[in-house]
Amino acid sequence: IKDFVCEDEAVSSVILEFTEPQSADSTNFRIGDIVILYSYHQDEVPTACADMVIRASIVDMNVDTIELRLRNSQTASKVFDKHKSLPLGGDGRGLLWAIEHDMLESMTGALFSAMHGFLSGTKARRDLILSQREPSVDASLTINGEYGRFNTLVTRAKQSRDIFLIIGPPGTGKTSFGLVNLLKEELTEPDTNVLLLSYTNRAVDEICEMLETINPKVPYLRIGNELNCSPQFRPHLMKNLAADCSNRDQIRGLFIRHRIIVSTVSSLASQLHTLFKLKHFNVAIIDEASQILEPHLLGILSATDGNGKCAIDKFIMIGDHKQLPAVVVQSPKHSVVQEKILLDIGLKDRRNSLFERLYAWVKEKNIPNIAATLLRQGRMHPEVGDFANAHFYGGKLLPVPVAHQTENLEFKKYGKDFQEYVATTRFGFIHCDYPKIEENNKSNQGEARIVAALVGSIYQLCLLNKLDFNPAKRIGIIVPFRGQIAMIRKELALLKIPQTDDIVIDTVERFQGSQRDIMIFSTTISQLYQLNILSTLVEIDGELIDRKLNVALTRAKKQMFIVGNAHLLEKNPLYKELIRKGSISAY
Repeated sequence: IKDFVCEDEAVSSVILEFTEPQSADSTNFRIGDIVILYSYHQDEVPTACADMVIRASIVDMNVDTIELRLRNSQTASKVFDKHKSLPLGGDGRGLLWAIEHDMLESMTGALFSAMHGFLSGTKARRDLILSQREPSVDASLTINGEYGRFNTLVTRAKQSRDIFLIIGPPGTGKTSFGLVNLLKEELTEPDTNVLLLSYTNRAVDEICEMLETINPKVPYLRIGNELNCSPQFRPHLMKNLAADCSNRDQIRGLFIRHRIIVSTVSSLASQLHTLFKLKHFNVAIIDEASQILEPHLLGILSATDGNGKCAIDKFIMIGDHKQLPAVVVQSPKHSVVQEKILLDIGLKDRRNSLFERLYAWVKEKNIPNIAATLLRQGRMHPEVGDFANAHFYGGKLLPVPVAHQTENLEFKKYGKDFQEYVATTRFGFIHCDYPKIEENNKSNQGEARIVAALVGSIYQLCLLNKLDFNPAKRIGIIVPFRGQIAMIRKELALLKIPQTDDIVIDTVERFQGSQRDIMIFSTTISQLYQLNILSTLVEIDGELIDRKLNVALTRAKKQMFIVGNAHLLEKNPLYKELIRKGSISAY
């Protein structure tokens, strides 16, 4: 314990200090995670069963310390006083603290509640979700606003009275343009209430950022936890907006007055009955819908208001079933559906999202005007996006185009060899020999050194061309294993280049929805069996799709570099084509 903070004579947060910088692998933890905290003696194996367990959330992390906010303040501050006063000693009896991941039991309870909500919802809504009736369309409706190339999309979404599906391939602006234009049109109708949902807090932050750009600005209320909300959007949290309310009626009025409510699916699901009794919504727009399993949405879509009617008239789902699916621990073997009555409605695999099942149903039955696909992408330079476009989207994606999709590479001056390669390559593959035996085959020092060399070259090219390095915006690094994050951080530190700590290095799951000018993908694997971890091929719309690879390759705007062992990766048919596509270099 380095320090702790008391409020009203109770400990509300603690700051722990690593025995030495970077002495613990913290890559598996992120700000906002819920954890358990407990102490143990230096010469013992930590176990949560041996001491008092304290539940907390991570507030801040760096190489030296980690700060936790206790979920319930501890009145016995002497516990922390005692531990703080017992530094590590030669007798081996110094006290250390262990942190492990925790979970909220309410998450499981919400799923049972959702099933009850589905069973007790209106028959018309149940029939729609179970594909027993076709969605209705009112072709007489017209839009009030002007949305340029999105006019057709907004019109069709408005005419759909029950459900509308938007398939948004990478870079097509499904949030920044699609969602925003749909919202603008809804707000042209008086007294319309809109619910904006997404699966992750990062995606909800992105929605809030989009709301901030609407002119004139529209007030919105966000439901959720302060730790999981970016600081600039915290003033919109229900807790903070209601700070000056002195009674329940004022809080109720605050909620009713806001026409736009923003939340993650899980945060809303925990408060369904209370919120929907207060407010009726004309439409719910659900972003990242292809990553949300059916049970997580059933309660929301089936919920009724205080009058026994559907709490939400219509829902618009935005997603892309060719990008990352929902994260499911259960094995494919135990997820396959066998019951004929479920197979008949398209429920074939419990790992699939409701979005994917409804889209397959609409496509199979050829139901018109219920789904639309965005085909103009404004993220990737055509040479960067060509592989994903050809292999995953049938070559149908077209550039908008925006400026960087037509411009030449920005590094006009460059040195020889590797620096020249980096400056002149749009889409490159860099071969790395098999590593020497590693303690952990989920890290690869050889690839980490190549990644660092790429970053170093980009830095030197920025200096040479008098460009702003700004690594947080310019560079992103994707890895399949968290162990490789620490390895790359170690190699980057040796460069002693300013701001490399700002470079986001993370798994592909955490990068979905993000973009950078230059992306680096360290495939990391060194064993044949790891190919099945790196790549999972599924057949979608008659094409073999690798969802992880699709996301990894479509985060880059200007340049894309893949680092890996060509001999190993070529045993996978898609990676074999990828290597042929790339401008190859052996560093």
